[in-house]
Parts: sequence; structure tokens; C-alpha cells
Amino acid sequence: MSTNATITVIDKANDKAITIYSHWDGYPEGVGQTLKDHYSTLDQALALVALGAVSSLGKSIDKPDGHSFNAPAEDCTVFYGRDRGEDDVACDVQSISSFKTRNVKDSKWGRQEYNYVFDNGIWKH
Repeated sequence: MSTNATITVIDKANDKAITIYSHWDGYPEGVGQTLKDHYSTLDQALALVALGAVSSLGKSIDKPDGHSFNAPAEDCTVFYGRDRGEDDVACDVQSISSFKTRNVKDSKWGRQEYNYVFDNGIWKH
């Protein structure tokens, strides 16, 4: 059984809240720890969400030779769009004020067990 999460990056310079869906291991010791350990700068976090929804979050967003949805490379993130060819899995972009006042049930990704937000250099959930 999966533990779903959303991952949001607050980009204040561009007044954007960028959100993606993460399917597996969404609990704090899984996705939460991986975000803290490997996506701890704004540039790293923005690069992650730019690639859209993930099946499983790894230590890297690189795509080494042979990496795919069905044959993931060790420690590499598996993306639904890039690695599986799915459509409608791009990040959800909205203004920061819209993000702060949204109804979670009505968002593109719905309500998940965990929601992670990168803001001011810190991951929160």
C-alpha cells in the first residue's frame, strides 16, 4: 500500500507555489527525510518539482542510462512523465496567496496523507 504526499516549493522571487504529487513512502521518515537530505536548497527543490509527479522519490533527479519506470536506477527519482510517459502529471503552479487560501480537497492533487512545503530554506510538513 502506498503512502501519498504532495511536495510544494514556495518561490517568493516569482510569487509561485509549485506542487507535485509523490506516490510512495510519503511519511516523514521516507519522503520527508529524503527532501531534507537531498533537496535542501531552493535550486534543488525547484529542479525536483519542475519534472512533475513522482512515483518514488530518490536521492537524485538524474536519469542515468537504462533508468526507466520499470527498471529504476538505484537512488534515482522515478517520474511519471519522464520515466513512464504519462500525461497530466506536470507540476501545479499557483500564486502564493492562492496556495495559502486553497481548499486542499479541490487542488489538482487532492488531499494526501502528508504534505511537504519548502519555504525559506526549510522543509515543513
